[in-house]
Amino acid sequence: AFMLGFAAAPLGFAAAPLLARRGCKAVAWISHAWISHRAVAWISHAHHSMSPRVVRAQGSVRMLSVKVQTAAGGVQGKNLTRVAKPIIPKKVVVITKTTRYEDESMRISRKPFGQLSEAEKTVVDSVLSRQGFNVAACRESHEMQTNAVLTVRQTLKRRGIEVEVVTSGERFTSMYSDEELREGGVGERKSTFAEGDGGISMALLESGKAQHYDFCISAGGDGTFLRASLGITGKVPLVGINTDPSRSRGKLCTTTADGLDTLLDKLEKGEFEWQKRHRIQLSLRSIGSDAKRGRVLRQCALNEVFVGERDPCRASVLKVSSDGGKKWDRYKCSGLIVSTGTGASAWQKEASTVTPQDCVDVLKGLVDLYGDKAVSKDILSIISGDGLDAGALAEVCNQRLKDERLAPEDERLALLVREPILPSGDIAAGNAIWKGFDADDAFLEQTEPGHHPSRRHIVKKLIVSSVGSDAQLVLDGRVWVPLERGMEAVLETSEEHALWSFKIKDDPHVEWGLDDA
Repeated sequence: AFMLGFAAAPLGFAAAPLLARRGCKAVAWISHAWISHRAVAWISHAHHSMSPRVVRAQGSVRMLSVKVQTAAGGVQGKNLTRVAKPIIPKKVVVITKTTRYEDESMRISRKPFGQLSEAEKTVVDSVLSRQGFNVAACRESHEMQTNAVLTVRQTLKRRGIEVEVVTSGERFTSMYSDEELREGGVGERKSTFAEGDGGISMALLESGKAQHYDFCISAGGDGTFLRASLGITGKVPLVGINTDPSRSRGKLCTTTADGLDTLLDKLEKGEFEWQKRHRIQLSLRSIGSDAKRGRVLRQCALNEVFVGERDPCRASVLKVSSDGGKKWDRYKCSGLIVSTGTGASAWQKEASTVTPQDCVDVLKGLVDLYGDKAVSKDILSIISGDGLDAGALAEVCNQRLKDERLAPEDERLALLVREPILPSGDIAAGNAIWKGFDADDAFLEQTEPGHHPSRRHIVKKLIVSSVGSDAQLVLDGRVWVPLERGMEAVLETSEEHALWSFKIKDDPHVEWGLDDA
C-alpha cells in the first residue's frame, strides 16, 4: 500500500494538465486533489508515524512532504510540536457571545434583542431592577462586549482580513438524548450558537469547516473560549480576546481587543510561541465490548468532564479503571471531575483548595493522636503566643498543590473524587501511612486493598461506568451526555485533538501569569 501510494500520486499531477487543456479546469482540480489525497491516505494508513503535509494556496492542494500544514503553520511529528513561523491571515472567524443583558431582555420581552425599542428596554430595566439585578452594571458589561467586538471587526477589516462572526445563543448548554445515542449518532439537535452577521452558524465549525479559516477568535471571556473550543475539531488555532478585562479573569485569553493589532503584528513577524492544550476525547461503548473505541463524540472537553448523577442530591455509584488496568475501583461519591492541565486551574482547583479550617482540624487531630510530641517546641510557642497563622499555612498548602498541577500540554488527566462516601474501615488506623520526612519525597501508602486513601489521581486513560440511577457526563459544563447502565465511557487525550493557540509574552495589554493562578 505504501508503494502504491507513491505510484498513484503522479497520476493526479499528470491528469490535471491534460484535463485543463480540454477546458475542464474544475474537473482537473478535483482529479488533482482527489487522487493526491487518496495517495496520501494510503501512505498515512500504511505508515502511521508519517502524516501528510498539505498546503492550501490559491484554491489548489499540493502534497509536499510527510508533515501536516495548515494556514497557521506546520505541525511536525507524532507529538505535534509547532515551530513559530510568520502568519499572515486572510480569513478569520470571530466567535462572540450573547451578553447577560441581551439574554435577560429576550427572556422578558420574548423578542429578539435587535428588535427592542428604547421604550421596551426601559421596561426590561424596570423588571430586572425589581428582580435584584444591578441594571447599570449589566448594561455597562453589554456595552463593553459590543464595543470590543466592533473593535475586533474594524481591526481585522482595516488590515484586509476577511471576517465572519458567530454569536452564541441564549442556551449555553446542549444535551444529547438517550434515543440519539442509542441510534449510534448525535442526531438533530439545536445548536448552541445562532447565526451571526456573516451568515454562518456554529454547525459549520462543528462539522469541521473551521479548517477554512486561518484561525478562530473567541471574543468574550473564558466561557466564550470554552464554547468556541467545543466547535473546533482540527488544527486551526483558537485565539482568546478578553473583551472586559476589568470583570473577566480571561485566563485562556491571549490579549484584549485593543491588543489585537499588536498580536497580528507579532504573528506576521513570527514573534510568538505556540500554546498546545490537550483536550479530553470521550467515547461510549457497551461494557465488555472488544472495541477499543465506541461511538466517539466530535466535541472534546478543554477543561474537564464531570461524571455523576444528574440529580445533585443523589449519590453517584461509579466503577473506574485507569491506564488499561484490569482492577476496577468502586466510588460512592458526589461525582468525579476529570480534568486536563488547562482545567487543573479551574473547577479542579476550587474543589481541592485547602482552607485555614482544614489546617486547624489536622493540627488538632495531630495533638489528639500524638499528644505534645505531635508538634515541636517552636510550633507550641507560636500557638501559645501570637497564635498559628492558619491562613499562611493554607496558602503554602495550596501553593504546593499548584506546583503539582499538570501543564496544559501534558497528555495526562487529573482525577478528583468529590465528597467520597467511605466505609468506616477506609478511614482507620493502619490503612494509609504517610512515609518520608522530606515533603518532596513523601508519599501516601495504601496498606489495605480496596481502600481509597487519596481523592486525587493522575492517569492517562480512564474508563467509567455507572450503577446509579441517572448518570451523565458533562463536557466543560456545556454538553451533557447520558451514561446509561450497561455502557462505559472512555476518557483520554490524543495529539490530534489538541487545541492550539498563541502566546505573546510581551503584549502590554495582557497581565501574564493569570493562567497559573
